[in-house]
Amino acid sequence: MVANKTNYIKNGINYYRLVATYGKKPDGKPNKKEFHGKSFKEAKAKKDEYDAGLNNGLNIDYKNMTLGELIKLWLFEVVRVSNSDATFDRYESIYRNYIEKTELNNLILSVIRPLSLQMHYNNMADQGNSESVIFNLNKVLKVFFNYALVQGYILKNPCFKIALPKSIKAEVSKTKGIDPLSDEEIKKIEGFLTKDFKMIYLLALGTGLRRGELLGLSFEDVDIDNKQINVVKALGYVKKIEHDGTYKYVTELKNLKTKNSKRMVPIPGGLILTLKAYI
Repeated sequence: MVANKTNYIKNGINYYRLVATYGKKPDGKPNKKEFHGKSFKEAKAKKDEYDAGLNNGLNIDYKNMTLGELIKLWLFEVVRVSNSDATFDRYESIYRNYIEKTELNNLILSVIRPLSLQMHYNNMADQGNSESVIFNLNKVLKVFFNYALVQGYILKNPCFKIALPKSIKAEVSKTKGIDPLSDEEIKKIEGFLTKDFKMIYLLALGTGLRRGELLGLSFEDVDIDNKQINVVKALGYVKKIEHDGTYKYVTELKNLKTKNSKRMVPIPGGLILTLKAYI
C-alpha cells in the first residue's frame, strides 16, 4: 500500500494543498483560493470542480446555500435599497409567509428544479391557497432566480415553464360576481358623510381612483376647466422593516413610479359643480 503524499498540516492532520489565483481583490492583491484533500488527486478534483463551475458561470462559493439563506440576503441587501418601501414590504411578506415557514426554505439553491416548485405550488392549491397567492409567490421567486442567474449562483431559472395551478377557492370566487351600489345606496351612504369624506367618496365612485391616490390629491392636481385630474402621487401607510426584523408604520406621500400609474383621469360631468363648490 502506497501512502498518500501530503504537503500541508492543519490541526495536526496531514493534507495535500493546492493554491490557485483567480483574478485580483478590490485592493489589487491576488485573489487566492486553497483546495485541500487527503491526496493530490482529491485536492485536484476539488479544484477541477470549482474551475468547471466558473466556466459554466456558476458561483461555487454559493452552491451549498439554501434558498431561504440567499433570498433573505437578496431581500435585505438588494431589494430593500433599490426598490420602494411598498415593494420591499410586499416581497418580504411573501418570503416570511410562503417561503420561510415551508420546505422551500431549506432547499439547496443550486439543485432546485422546476418540478420541486411545481409540486409545492400544487400542494398550496390543494390546501386552499388562492390563485393570486401562488401567482405572487412565483413572481417573487422568478425575480429572485433571475438575480441569482445573473450573479452566477445558478445556471437556469427554475420558475419558467411552470403551470400555475388554479385553486378551488379561486374558481368559486369567479362565479360570485360583484354587485354595484344602487343609486339609493349611494345617496344613503353620502348622507352619513361630512364634507371632506363626502368629496373623497364621490370622487372614488366617479373616477375609480385608488385610496392612496385619492388621499394624495392636492388642489393643483384638479383641472376644473378641462374636467380632469392629474394623478401623480399617492399617500400610503408604509411598513419600514429593519435588518433585525423590527418594523414600524409611517405615513408617506410619494410620487407614482410608472407611466401607467401617472395619468389624466376625466371628471364625470355630474361631479363638476360639486367639486368646484368644494374647492
